[in-house]
Amino acid sequence: MLRFIRLTAVVAFLALLMCLAAAQGGKNPRAGLIQGPDGSLYGTTRLGGQYSKGTVFKYSVSTGVLTYLHHFSGLDGAYPHAKLMLARDGYLYGTTSEGGPNYSPYPTPVPHPGHGIVFRVNPASGGSTRIFSFTGANGSNPKNGLIQGPSGDDSVYGVASTGGANSSGSVFRMTLPPTNSGVDSASILWSRSFAATNSSGANSEGANPQSELVYVNGKLYGTCYKGGSTATGSVYRINSDGTSFTVIKNLVQGSTAYYPYSGLMDPGSSSPHLYGMMIDPAGAIYRVNKSTDQYEEIRVFNTTNDTASMYQPIPQIQGQRGLWPAGVPVYSSTDGYFYAVNLTAGHLPGIPYAPLQMHGNVVRFTSGGAMEALAYFRGESGYNHPTNPWGAPIVGQDGYLYGTCDGAGGENTTPSNNGGIWRCSRSGGAVTILVAF
Repeated sequence: MLRFIRLTAVVAFLALLMCLAAAQGGKNPRAGLIQGPDGSLYGTTRLGGQYSKGTVFKYSVSTGVLTYLHHFSGLDGAYPHAKLMLARDGYLYGTTSEGGPNYSPYPTPVPHPGHGIVFRVNPASGGSTRIFSFTGANGSNPKNGLIQGPSGDDSVYGVASTGGANSSGSVFRMTLPPTNSGVDSASILWSRSFAATNSSGANSEGANPQSELVYVNGKLYGTCYKGGSTATGSVYRINSDGTSFTVIKNLVQGSTAYYPYSGLMDPGSSSPHLYGMMIDPAGAIYRVNKSTDQYEEIRVFNTTNDTASMYQPIPQIQGQRGLWPAGVPVYSSTDGYFYAVNLTAGHLPGIPYAPLQMHGNVVRFTSGGAMEALAYFRGESGYNHPTNPWGAPIVGQDGYLYGTCDGAGGENTTPSNNGGIWRCSRSGGAVTILVAF
């Protein structure tokens, strides 16, 4: 009898540990994934974890094992929204939108969320080092990932969504310190603040950048989610030494697509263009000529068949191919297609409009803008799909597409509303959920 009681106690204790582990897991990833040389996928969750302030995780494609490399606690950063960067030194780098040395939680007399930080993580052993802390004056609230310069330039480039000299955000170049360096060992080499906005949120340059930069031939290209002539965003470039800031396009509500939540991507040296996607009013695919800065929208989504130009507010979402793209597209040189995700739209062909079906899809498109849907995230009863794919997809080493979902929608509440990791074939078919946070 005593042995049975002891065994029961052990089982109960193990069950408690499993519950605690589940409770401490990450949730709601907003950023996309990267794949390491070992084939594992690395990413962040903006919420959850041991301290409820986000995590850095590793997912083994071969074994299906999810491992948490770090749990943010506040002083070491909080709420990462950004994609990780695997630097040439073999370490992972990223940003958190809040936290840092000035982080002061409730119920302190003067609570402060912190201005955000840059962190470094060893992908093999885990743990995180805060290598830079934003102060507000040099930028605040970075929600974007970092990029490393080309061979011979080991510095990193990024943007802060707010703060800077005019509280509109900034673009910066930062040193990448040795991997054995300590806390706050990185320093900014140059920083360029975006112009101040007026009472309507407009300015001449753009403000509040939300996505990472792309480096092409000594120039950095990026987007601003707000600001610009009508406070609906802009596309810009700046030299890698911080000079010659140029507005490529002020996005104007009513005549162009607007609110570029994501940035631009470079298909490679053989392509004359960079490509990106706008999220509003229904979404658009656009490109920028690398030589001339010409801006061109090659597909503007609408509510019926997303083929006609339509820049007015949307009364009801019905686009079969999907609407509201949030992430940067990824290019596959093996088949010549761009792959992307749409955030909340895409009802199934042949099925009447129903809100429970409107939870995003995976699409591919050509350099000319011809687009087709490959797979749909199902939010209705009977489907175990995390939904709302904010993060950009990647093409894995095995040729499959991988990405993250921020949450669940509709009647989908099993096993959680905490998002997940998904996979699907580049030729289409069902979305496979690998992890449900």
